Amino acid sequence: MQMRFDGYLGFPGGLVDPGEDAIHGLNRELEEEMNLDLTKHKVTEKDFIFSQHSSSRNLTLHFYALETTLPELEKIEARVQLAKDYGSE
Repeated sequence: MQMRFDGYLGFPGGLVDPGEDAIHGLNRELEEEMNLDLTKHKVTEKDFIFSQHSSSRNLTLHFYALETTLPELEKIEARVQLAKDYGSE
């Protein structure tokens, strides 16, 4: 979860583009929405937690978790405001 620009907590993420798999799409979204440094923090298959499918919405949500240290988390949070899509998502 992350603190959003509007003061609410939310999950970064979005839709998978044509030709992408879920992990590549998630890493792209994390870079766009959180300015995540993918050379240091990149989601992989081992970070998968679970998926939730909604038939009525034709939507599947995939959840992943990365473990980091408090100093690294503070660096991640400091970079968020510089993200390409910060404030528009």
